Amino acid sequence: MSTELLYYDTPPPEAFTARVVDVRRLTTGDGEVVLDRTSFYPEGGGQPCDTGTIAGSAVLHVRKENDVVVHLIGGATPTVGAEVSCAVDALRRRDFQQQHTGQHVVSAALLRAGGYNTVGVHQGDAYTTIEVDAPQVPAAMLDAVEDATNAVIMADLPVTTEWADESTIDRLPLRRPPKVSGSIRIVRIADLDCVACGGVHVGRTGEIRLIRIIGTESIRGNTRIIVKIGDRALRDYRDASRIVSNLSRTLSAQPAEIEARICQLTDRAERAETAVADRDARLQRLTAAQLRWQSRSIGNVSLIASVLRDESSGFLRGVTETLIAEGSTVAALASVDGDRVLWSVGASVDTGMTFTTSRARMLALIDGKGGGKPPIWQGVGTRPGGIDTFMSAIADAVETGSL
Repeated sequence: MSTELLYYDTPPPEAFTARVVDVRRLTTGDGEVVLDRTSFYPEGGGQPCDTGTIAGSAVLHVRKENDVVVHLIGGATPTVGAEVSCAVDALRRRDFQQQHTGQHVVSAALLRAGGYNTVGVHQGDAYTTIEVDAPQVPAAMLDAVEDATNAVIMADLPVTTEWADESTIDRLPLRRPPKVSGSIRIVRIADLDCVACGGVHVGRTGEIRLIRIIGTESIRGNTRIIVKIGDRALRDYRDASRIVSNLSRTLSAQPAEIEARICQLTDRAERAETAVADRDARLQRLTAAQLRWQSRSIGNVSLIASVLRDESSGFLRGVTETLIAEGSTVAALASVDGDRVLWSVGASVDTGMTFTTSRARMLALIDGKGGGKPPIWQGVGTRPGGIDTFMSAIADAVETGSL
């Protein structure tokens, strides 16, 4: 049994009727349907499958098993022998026709312009990627390739298919050797490109509409080129134009001035960040100096326990670090923020205290969580009413040497 492949017709039909020859029910509740003929393209060759409906039920996936095309459908499955109406999602098909033919055009241009061979292709839902056998491709070369591919689109060249076998394949100007044997489908783009391919394509290059290379990345010592093709490229231009217009309005700058204006703002923000960090460091040192006056001597250890208000965890840590840096000090600081308690405990290394054995018991007093490692521990509690008991427990633990 084999399936008649309507998706290779010119043009491939988007609506058709077929007879159901096999139905398989799956444990997931979905079903697999085999038709005597189909226009649904099965996933393969880097091109995703078509979707649509069979007898009103959604086609979720299509694959090929030898010469049989299997359709995974959700919902009700038709009965064997039934004549069913089928519809291919036309927008999705058009999208991937543009992707596939556009990829051929880009691969041919890469080979002609710089001798770059395509070694991998992926057609995703957002963009198409083309991997070439070079560690990098210069930006000027990518611009030249983009110009060449859009010139091919403007020329509106015919895209044709033919079949070949081992006895005729050597006569064809193939871009790369075929990966299959037997009866081989060949896709030609006028005199520009000739390659073995089982995918579904547009009829003329003008239908691709637009090609835009948006970036590259390194992979396995090669270069992966990221491309927006067809209607996707138009949407990308539209989105980019909208972003530029919004930025222009927000920054009160002409489009050509945006980059310089953002650099100015970035530089200003970095200088402001540095100034704020310096100010915070000074405040932390001043606060530490004030708290040092409130210290309580327990043996050879100075204990500083204090509750602050509306301070960040970073501020608490900075003050704690400053205090314990002087040695022989245990600092327990907290800041109440609404229903939360930010806490920080630090112990100078020479005290030998690690806040290990007593931590769980003390944090329970403020419903606290957190952790750390010597010499500082931090976290958050959700019971501000327990903060005084928490501080007293810290003092008791320092006094008994059990912190």
